Amino acid sequence: MDLLAELAGNDGRALELGVGTGRIAPPLAARGVEVHGIDMWRAMVERLRSNPGGGGIGVTIGDFATAKVEGSFSAPTSSATRSRT
Repeated sequence: MDLLAELAGNDGRALELGVGTGRIAPPLAARGVEVHGIDMWRAMVERLRSNPGGGGIGVTIGDFATAKVEGSFSAPTSSATRSRT
């Protein structure tokens, strides 16, 4: 989380592909980073919304190839591709 927050910077934004239930987005937002997520599954996003800190995360419903999100992001991420070491 610290590395992602550092990459986002003070005025940066993070984009999480496959935000799901919020493994990354809420903890990153708690560090002061504006986070937006993309996910195809409304049920997963509903669970995100019910988790602590998940209600304030912006989410676009759609797939990664065609979803449109305004603005730019300095820290794109996905929990599916992060190293677990």
